[in-house]
Amino acid sequence: PCGGSDNGKCEVRPERHCVWFKAYRRARSIGKAFENFSICAQRLGVYTAQDYIEILKKLNEYWNVGSLRGLSDEAQRARDYLMGLPARLERISARMSIPEESYRFKWVSANGML
Repeated sequence: PCGGSDNGKCEVRPERHCVWFKAYRRARSIGKAFENFSICAQRLGVYTAQDYIEILKKLNEYWNVGSLRGLSDEAQRARDYLMGLPARLERISARMSIPEESYRFKWVSANGML
């Protein structure tokens, strides 16, 4: 059981680094890496917001979501939400700005810059 941490050190055994503190910091850095990679993918035109909008439209059509009838009130709200989601995301996408910063990714070959 965790007794807490103080400045990254275990409060139960102060001579040791807190493993949970390290795990939390690592998870935060990975989360930022995903966000940065997503920004780069958008800037390169790979998996853009428009791609996801098109996927939603195709899935709504494929599953005939708009044709579903005899639904409970909750299911009707869910259907209406799914059907309206592509248009909503298009409005959001139109207002999005993609940062111009460069990021370095260790796992990318070439020069690692995107």
